[in-house]
Formats: sequence, C-alpha cells, structure tokens
Amino acid sequence: MRYLGATTIVILLSLFANSAQALHVKAGQILARQDPDNPLKFTFLVVLYWDGNFPNLSSNRITFNHGDGTIGTILTEERTIDELSNSVIVKLTYEHIYSAPGVYIASLLDVGRNEDVINIGPPEAQGFYIETMLTAGIKGFNSPDLLLDPLDFACSGRSFFHNPGAFDDDGDSLAYRLVTPKQMQDSLITNYRFPNDPFFGGSSSTGGPVIFDINPFTGDITWDSPNTLGEYNIAFIIEEWREGQLIGFVTRDMQIVVTSCEGTNPELEIPDDICVFPGTNINEVIAATNENLDMNLLAVGTIFDSFRPSPAIFDATNPQISPALGEFQWMTTEDHIQQNPHNVIFRAETVPTPTNPFKLIDIKTWQIKVVAPPPTMQSAVPDGRAMMLGWSSYSLSNGEEYIILRKEGCDSSPADMCKNYIPPGYAEIGRVPITETSFLDNDQGRGLIRGVSYTYRIMVKMANGARSLPSNSVCQELVFEAPVMMKSDVLTTDAQNGSIQVSWTQPFEINEINFPPPYQYELFRTTGINGTGFERIYTTNDSRDTTYFDEGLNTVDSGYSYRVLLNFGVNQEFVDSADRVSSIDLLVSSAENSVELNWSYNTSWENDRFYIYRAGEGDFTLIDTLFVPEYTDTVLVVDRTRSFSYVDSGQEEEGLSGNLTYCYYVESEGRYSSTKLPGPIVNRSQEGCAKPIDTIPPCAPDLLLETANCDTYETGSNFTNLLNFAGSTATCEEDISSYNIYYRPFREGQFVLIDSTELSTFTHHNSNNPVGCYYVTALDDFGNESDSSAVYCIDNCIIPIEMPNVITPNSDNKNDFLEAIRIPPSVSSIYIKIHNRWGKTVYEGLREGNPLWSAKELASGDIAAGVYYYTVVVFYQTLDPQGVSQEYNGWFSVLK
Repeated sequence: MRYLGATTIVILLSLFANSAQALHVKAGQILARQDPDNPLKFTFLVVLYWDGNFPNLSSNRITFNHGDGTIGTILTEERTIDELSNSVIVKLTYEHIYSAPGVYIASLLDVGRNEDVINIGPPEAQGFYIETMLTAGIKGFNSPDLLLDPLDFACSGRSFFHNPGAFDDDGDSLAYRLVTPKQMQDSLITNYRFPNDPFFGGSSSTGGPVIFDINPFTGDITWDSPNTLGEYNIAFIIEEWREGQLIGFVTRDMQIVVTSCEGTNPELEIPDDICVFPGTNINEVIAATNENLDMNLLAVGTIFDSFRPSPAIFDATNPQISPALGEFQWMTTEDHIQQNPHNVIFRAETVPTPTNPFKLIDIKTWQIKVVAPPPTMQSAVPDGRAMMLGWSSYSLSNGEEYIILRKEGCDSSPADMCKNYIPPGYAEIGRVPITETSFLDNDQGRGLIRGVSYTYRIMVKMANGARSLPSNSVCQELVFEAPVMMKSDVLTTDAQNGSIQVSWTQPFEINEINFPPPYQYELFRTTGINGTGFERIYTTNDSRDTTYFDEGLNTVDSGYSYRVLLNFGVNQEFVDSADRVSSIDLLVSSAENSVELNWSYNTSWENDRFYIYRAGEGDFTLIDTLFVPEYTDTVLVVDRTRSFSYVDSGQEEEGLSGNLTYCYYVESEGRYSSTKLPGPIVNRSQEGCAKPIDTIPPCAPDLLLETANCDTYETGSNFTNLLNFAGSTATCEEDISSYNIYYRPFREGQFVLIDSTELSTFTHHNSNNPVGCYYVTALDDFGNESDSSAVYCIDNCIIPIEMPNVITPNSDNKNDFLEAIRIPPSVSSIYIKIHNRWGKTVYEGLREGNPLWSAKELASGDIAAGVYYYTVVVFYQTLDPQGVSQEYNGWFSVLK
C-alpha cells in the first residue's frame, strides 16, 4: 500500500481519538543523506516532536513513502525528552536504494496532529504530513542540516524571530518560502489561518497590520507581533538550487507557542554582510541590549558545523547584563571558499526568571562570503582570424578549470567582489584544465571578425563548484590584413532594376613582405541575408577600387549578402576574405489600424540606431528614431543576424487612414568597435508598402427618431421620419465613414436595409404611412459594421374619418356618391353597412377608399329619397400586423 486511503484515515482517527494514547505530533522534518559510494542509496532521518508518549511502532500509524511507490521500514529509533517544551523528540531512520536516477519526493504521514492549535480550524483531529524532494543519481546530494529546533516560544505583543539554522555541506544555494501545512499528500490543513490573519487581532510594532514573513535568502522568520495566546503551527520549504536548477527541498512543519511575557525583546547589532578573500582575519564584536533582563548571546552557522575543528570562534560569557557582548573571530582560508555566503546566525535571548519564565529573543543573520581571488590575464595576441590568450598560473591549489569569457567592445569595468558571476555582456567561449595557461579563440572555427574589439577575462572554477572573481580584462582586435566590409546600401527598390551600393576598406595593415602586391578584389553575392552559394559578380585589380554598384536586382522581394576576397602577388594567391554583410531586408505588412515593419540584417559591425521613414500622400519623411540599447525587447539575435520589428500607428492623435497606402524604408546607423575604422556606417533598406487594415468595427451609433405631429397630417400627405445619429461619441465619429439604415414595417419581423448614407441624418419618405421600426449601424473605411443602435419604432396616427350628411345621385357629378370627406393615410380599409329607416340593409361591403357607396351602382335596387343610416368600421395600419379598428355611426339624406 503506497498511501493510506481516506477511509482508513478516518477509522484510525476515530480509534486513536478514543484511545488512551494521545495523537499529538507537534512538529517535524525529513532529511535525506546520500551514500558517498552509491548515488542511488539514501538514508532518511525523520525528526518528530510529540506532545506525550510516542506510540508503539506496532500501531502502524506512521507511513513513510520513498517516493517511488515503496513503503519504508524503520531502521532505527531514538527517543529523547525536551523538558523546556515538554515534548518527546523521536528520531527515525529509513534506508532505501532507488532503481534509477531521478527526482523523488519522500514523505511521512502520521494520522495524529497536535490538537488545540488555534490557527487550525475544525476538525481538530487532522493528519500530519511532511515531504522532502531529492535527486538521486547526481553526485553529492544531501538535504541541508537544520541546527535549530522546530519548536519555539513567542511573547504576546513582542516581535518574534526564528531561523532554522540551515546549512548545506554540498555548497548548494538555499531559498526559503512559507507554505500551508498539509494533512495528507494532496490535502492542505482544513481551515488553516496564517499567524498574521486579522482573526487573531494585534498589530505590528509600528502600529500597522501584523507582519508574518520569511526572508527568502537567509531563512529569518519575523512575526511582528503575536497577539492571541496559544499554539500555532507554520510550515516552510527550504529549497536547494544547483547551477540554476532546483534539485531538492525540505518541508519543516513547526510549532510556536505564544505566551504572556514581561519586558522587551533584546536588540542585536551585527556587522554588514561582507565578502573577503581567503587569508582575511575577521574579528568583530556582536552586541545586544535590553532594558532590565540578563541575556545569553549564541551563534550557530555553517562555519561552526561544517569544519572540524571549527575555524571560527564566538566568545561570549553568558549570562550578561546589557549591553551583552560577544567576539566573533575567523581566520579564513581557501578551504572556506564556496559559491554561497556562510550564514552566521546570532541569537540574543533573555534569561528566564520566576516572573518571566519565557525567553524574549532577537535573531539576525550575518552573511560572509569567502571569494576565490581572480586569476591574472596577461595577453591577447592576434593570430590571423584568431586570438591567442595567455594568463598566469593560479595561486590556489583547489582550482579545477579555467572559464574563458569574451565580450565585443573594450571593457575595463571592475568586478564586484560580492557578485563573482559572469559579468553582463560576456559569453563563455571555452574551458580548459587548471594546468593550462593559454587558449586559442577562433570562434569555434568560424574565425573572429576584423574591426571588432574583443575583451577577454577568465574565471576559475573551484573543485567544489565555486567560481573565482573574474580576472582583469585584456582588449585586443585583429590586424587589418584583409578588407573590411563598410556598406550594403539599397539605392533603388525595383523588382527588376533594383540597385545596391557595396563598399569595403583596403587591407591597410597588410604585411607586404608576407603578402606582396599587386592586390586583387573579388566581390561575391548571394540572395538573402543568410543565403549560401556565393557567386562572383565583380573583379578588380585596382586596390583603390573599393566601391561597387550592384544593379539589375529584385530588391522588392529579397535582401542580398556580399563578401570580398583578397588575392596577392603575381599569381594572385588567396590572402583572406572580409566577413559577409547583408543589406537590410525589410518586410512591410498590413496590421490592425497600423502598418508593421520587420527587418533583418547580418553585418560585421553593430548598428546602434534606426531611422524610420514613411511616405503617404507626399515625400518620405522621418517619423521615428529607434536606439538599439533602448529597443532590446523587440530585437531577435541569431548568430550575427539581427531582427527588429516596429508598428506604425500614426503620429500623435492622427492615426493612419484606411484609404491610403503607406510606403516605408529603414535607415541604419552603426560602427565597428575598432577606432581604426571610420563611422558612422549608414545603410538603407529597400522600400515596402502596405495599407492599414481594420477588423474592429466602430461603436454603435446613438439614434434619435423625429416624426411630425399627427394633428398636422391631412389626407394625402406624404409622411417622413427623420433619423438623427449625430449624437455618437467623438471617438466613434472618428472611425465612422457611413451609416446603414434598417427598417421593418411592424414591431416584429425581419429588418431590411433600406439605404446607406455618409451623413449623420436620414429622412425616410415612407409614402403616406409613418408606421415602422428602425435601427442604424456605423461602418468604417474597411467595411466593418458596428453593432446596431437601439431600435426605435413609430406607430400610426389614429385620425377619425368624416362623413357627409347628404348625397344627390342625379348624375350631375356633384355629390353622386357617398364619400368620406377625409380618409387619413393610416387607413388600410373600411367596412361600411347602410340601412334605411326601417332597418333594411341596402348595402354592405369592404372598401379600400372612396367612393364608399354609389346609390345607383352599389345598391340592391332603386334607392328612394330619404334618410339612411350607416355603420363604418375603419381599419388602421399599425405596428401590430393585425392593425387597429374604429367604428363610426351616423346618418345621411338621399335627395333626388
């Protein structure tokens, strides 16, 4: 069984909670120790602190997992009593051999954590889980030793300090971080609160919120200041780092008991952190002050425990009255060199008294780094396309190898003694055994570059992995016994007739005895900034002829690279060639409301600035200058190829227009680091053009709808609705080029595009009917359409009809028909029913307009003169497709 299952744990908790044996694990950690003869074999030391009797091992309440799926068996057990904390300290050892190298997490699970811990909420009976990460198979892996116990006391209202006293014999770097304690492998403690949770009240010594943190470099824990009395548990991880890689960690789960105390904390005064060379005698006085309590001064650290006998002494007569003084002495030697500082942890603690039985403490860590002295660089001598380096033998006996460093450009900045890492700008170019005193740098067979000044330094790697301070610097450059490329400037951009100017120097430092004249130049070209397959395009026997205009090129689609070969003597034997250089290859492409420029080049000099030129409707103008040291976030460097990018979004408030095509070119300005070559070196790219694109629509316009008053309409009037969308925000208006007008005749149904306009108003001539719904969208120059405006609807005017009270159907074309005096435009149809005074219906029908009734043609039989009555139902067109109806009743006379 690899881990206890959840059900098993619940049963065990229940059993132990009701047994006579207490379930009180207070603190603990796991330390891994590697067998020096077998990097896969480890011994694990588990240290547990118990409140009460440690259970019989046969109870099987403890599960130790090696991290590879196997469960450990206790090899040895040791129990001691800590009277101060009334605890049983239990030390268990396990042993295991891993089957293969790798990273493993060894863990211990105990089902009974100490109860009544006030920053652990219910349920009280929770498990105790700790783990340690290790790397099997690597040389010299051991968990750090922890010199100070994981049980401590704090005083309410007083600042609390703690340090685990960790040191690592392997010289690995240690880092610290707080974590939440666990009750099982993948389960944090339920309802856990960190000690600075506002729930516990209190404040810091400065009056602000309570502080609880850990120094990630020294491991100093500060709690400023505890408030609520009781037991607290915290957990933190100590990480081990080697050459930038995390190789292990230890989890410490510890307990702090907060009590009531009298008096004030001591105050320690220690020296500032220092870095020294071996042979330095360190002698400092450590002081602590306190108002009225005697104190003890203590010191722990790697220097006391890693060496036997300890080379350091801390002499303090305890107890002492304030000020308590202690003298720290240490004569450093080369054996004390390590990559990381030695931590010396000083602790001042008050002496318990009957009225104040608990210690008040202050802890501070002094970091002392013993640095290997620098080697001495002597020379850098040019040798063709290489540099021969030389240095003095190293003075210390435990050096292992030299690390050779190189930087382009001269640099004489002093090394920082406390930062003995590779200085900025330098690259490691090789390593040689400590017995060597020279190194040939030919850039791994590629050859160094003429015109570039090179700075060299060396460092020593010690046997324990520590590195010395970098040496003094030596700056040198190659001899100019071959041409140096100076220009690759695009003069004309064209797909067939493009041209590039190419220039180079004469070999002004050539040894004419070794390489007698006459001299000949051969110019070679290849397509692309990193192309291969160079072809010869020009030859000249005039050593003063150092410029060539390369024509008939496709400079639109590609850049070009060049190199010059130098031949000498009657037989024109090869001397050397200049380093290749390319033109600036520019790619211009459309982007969102902008144009993006990407350019690359491969040159033997360094460009330190670029000028961006743009042409829209007129000539090219300078729009921006980029300084390379300030532009490093967007530069991509591969070998000697540099790639840059730039986005043009327009100048200041003026953005780019989507209706224009913009053209660009880039001009570089650079120089060689050698002062023997002229500068600046200026080159231009080809031209490239693109039009901005926009896929982001404008914001939706604001719509207002205006319509005339119904009282003003007359029969036959043409209705118009005025749509106004001039109220859009200024930001929207800048991006809007036109509007789309959508309409539907009813409240529901499909909208139809009825028109587009560039104006901010629109008049809808809706025949003789104003009814309908509208919304408007905005479009930009790229055709992106916005979301719709709010939908506005206009309902119809319900205007009553008027009827005559007499008709004369005598065919004189005057009042021959029954016609409504006014039929409003909103009427869609009319139902009419006519009856005589005896109630007999003489006509009934549905009409869409006048005449409503003809006494001659629409009557059932001859109509006599007299009084007739009508019922008219008028149907009005509205937003509701079913419409609205109104009924009118009246009478009229027929005269003959």
